[in-house]
Amino acid sequence: MFTVKLIFTDNQIMGLLCDAFEGGVSSNWITEVKMGRKPTVPGPKASDDNYWHWSQWVPVHGGSLKIRVLDDDQVYTLDGKAIAEGIQKFAEECPSNFGDFMNENDDAFTGDGFLQCCLFGEWRYS
Repeated sequence: MFTVKLIFTDNQIMGLLCDAFEGGVSSNWITEVKMGRKPTVPGPKASDDNYWHWSQWVPVHGGSLKIRVLDDDQVYTLDGKAIAEGIQKFAEECPSNFGDFMNENDDAFTGDGFLQCCLFGEWRYS
């Protein structure tokens, strides 16, 4: 077995979060998304060329989101640590979808799986 270390840009991770939050699939199991800890750097303005929604910007830039889930009404935290652990789980547990991400063929389904791996350590809802 071989281990490979990959480095992802902020934009790649924010793109997956965009897929998850704006694609509509995750809304089947998420009941609420709120700001947890504020980011360490200010976010872009809506008029900026490189604008990202706060739900994508915050957890990648030192902040956190609090996400409530339908089935257990538990609140999960999405932050940099959860993202780092989640991308690893995503690669291990969902290699086909991870491949779609690596080949820039990601979509709402891909982002949903990534987000679930970040929050639960597995793909729970399909």
